[in-house]
Amino acid sequence: MFRMPVKDWEKFEKFVETNDDQTQKQMAVKWGDCSRFTISRSLKKLGFTRKKKPLVIKKEMRSEREKFA
Repeated sequence: MFRMPVKDWEKFEKFVETNDDQTQKQMAVKWGDCSRFTISRSLKKLGFTRKKKPLVIKKEMRSEREKFA
């Protein structure tokens, strides 16, 4: 059976929100004693995507295009 090093999910979610500019590999080093793949699975379990750019930027870009249309 697979055992996740993430035991406190609320603490992990706050960690992700404060380190959202980090790569999964960098987050694994900061979280400690886990791999990038563990971070990836944990992020997926919490519903986070792997996209680097926030959705807000995409919305702003779309609204800029609409201004010129």
